Amino acid sequence: MLKVTGCGYNYIHKNGWEIKRKNGFCHYLLLCIKTPFYFEENNSGMITYHNKPGLLLYRPSDPQHYYNTEAEYVDDWIHFDVIDEDFDKKVNELAIPFNKVLDVPNLSDISSIHQQIAAEHFKQSKSHAKIMDHLLRALLYRLSDELEDKPVCVPSSMGNAVEMHKARFDALRRRIYQGGEAARLGSVENMAAELHFSTSYFQHIYKALYGVSVKHDLIIAKVEYASYLLLNYDQNIESIARECGYESVEHFNRQFKKIKKMAPTEYRKTNR
Repeated sequence: MLKVTGCGYNYIHKNGWEIKRKNGFCHYLLLCIKTPFYFEENNSGMITYHNKPGLLLYRPSDPQHYYNTEAEYVDDWIHFDVIDEDFDKKVNELAIPFNKVLDVPNLSDISSIHQQIAAEHFKQSKSHAKIMDHLLRALLYRLSDELEDKPVCVPSSMGNAVEMHKARFDALRRRIYQGGEAARLGSVENMAAELHFSTSYFQHIYKALYGVSVKHDLIIAKVEYASYLLLNYDQNIESIARECGYESVEHFNRQFKKIKKMAPTEYRKTNR
């Protein structure tokens, strides 16, 4: 079991910050540094500078030294203990290295889970310990997936634009996957106009941020919502197709079968 002993989300140190623990710490530490920072690996004396966010996972025995005393420093952190399991072996299976700066191109999903952990930390419900254990494991699995994904190449001419608009695009992507919201958002042209971009430029930024096209995400979101409707309501296929933003039932059937490997009627019959 993973037991969270302390955590913080979006902690801001306006005058800088430094942690230096030569002999490690009494807990495991999962850390996301959101501002530029300096890092020393394993008491080596060699300092490296990182000008973008980085994630670190420390064992209790790992020396810790990270800082930026010259500018504002912002981080998320989780201290936790491991009870009755070989955690190091599990982390190795997930291919997450200890005591290394991990460059994760898309931090939004990880940050979202971390925020849930921070919100849950001070609650004392009956299931609190299990909830925290599952949330932390979900975060580690998400981190493993993000590290496995190939990094997206962002043209240098777009780098600033991608960073500048990331928060707005993250909010839009969350909307796409909220129930039937993908259908209500309408076309890619409508979404681009909502964010005041040309359609082409909007699509380029979206692909640079997430590694998939906005059209791909819309299709996946619509099919997933259709799956929910098929299993929980008795609407006919035509009504479900309309509710998911499809004008043509044939088009809906084709896309559904491509994603789920079976027709909507077969999916309902098999999974109910």
